[in-house]
Amino acid sequence: MKGIIVTGKSKDKFNSITKVIPKSLLPIHDKPMIYYPLSILMNAEIKEILVICNISEFPYYYKLLGYGDDLGIKIEYIEDEEHNSVADAFIIGEDFIGSDDVALILGETIFYGHESSLIIQQKSSPQKGATIFASKDKNTNQFNITQNSFIKKITSEIGNSYGSQSSFSIPDLYFYDNRVVEIVKTLKLSQKGIVDITDINNEYLKLNSLKIMSLGNEFLSLNTNTIESLAEATAFIKTIEKAQGRKIGCIEEIAFNMKYIDLNQLTLLAEPLLKSEYGQYLINIGEKELQYSNKPL
Repeated sequence: MKGIIVTGKSKDKFNSITKVIPKSLLPIHDKPMIYYPLSILMNAEIKEILVICNISEFPYYYKLLGYGDDLGIKIEYIEDEEHNSVADAFIIGEDFIGSDDVALILGETIFYGHESSLIIQQKSSPQKGATIFASKDKNTNQFNITQNSFIKKITSEIGNSYGSQSSFSIPDLYFYDNRVVEIVKTLKLSQKGIVDITDINNEYLKLNSLKIMSLGNEFLSLNTNTIESLAEATAFIKTIEKAQGRKIGCIEEIAFNMKYIDLNQLTLLAEPLLKSEYGQYLINIGEKELQYSNKPL
């Protein structure tokens, strides 16, 4: 399984902010926005990841993430100015995908909740068809799914676990088998002149190959499409992290926990950040690991 992150376009609702900072690098509390979708893919045991970004923004993403060596993963980049829809990612990334299955997530997608559902899904049998998710949404009025043509299937599969159709949404995280590349090529353009991600899901539905997983009431997807929602997401993450004493979307911690890197590598990542609370958090992870490993059996 490989992963694709489609970064957000730096325009529209963010005024002058994204003239100098790519949208997916805007801070959410103490981390760049892209850390959150990257952490989801890493938790799902995906170690080969493609980042699709605008040509002018590539240096920023590369400076932040490099080729993923420090995290024990492999990151590739494709610079593209022309893509108009998320579905274009499968054409742009066709060579990267090769003969593998693929997960796609937007660079502005932020989840809060246990990642176990995603990990279990990936540890099951090889991907067959498409898997999408239903999640309770903090901004349900903006992201309800009642307009989607597969609403009946969603309702029948997850039941009334959310209380009503308008209280859950489809987050921008999708798992597809390798057929997705050819499926995208056969789809007709919409009136907007694009292939929509919903068209792909509908095609898998026609093939009886669409699976929908409920992420449960404890799982939230956070909206970051406006200045106001960006601030709300930051406040939410900060509050939860303070209450729990652990970070959300900390890619260095995930790399260590998933054994992509060892304790020495984690320490090296923490050293340039020691003056920050984030760096101290990474150091504390290492110290706790040393204390645990030195305990007598």
